[in-house]
Amino acid sequence: MLFITVLFLVVLLLLAYALSTDKGKNTVHARRSKSAIVTEPVHAMTKTNSKALHAN
Repeated sequence: MLFITVLFLVVLLLLAYALSTDKGKNTVHARRSKSAIVTEPVHAMTKTNSKALHAN
């Protein structure tokens, strides 16, 4: 009976943690605002080596 009670409390605490609000720098909203700051086009960020693409 003690095991079931402890297991129930652990599951309840995990549920409460999962439903709590996100705080910190690595949340969806923080990442979205950081990506809006970037003004470089995507093709300028990716650098490809044309010699590596043409292997003879």
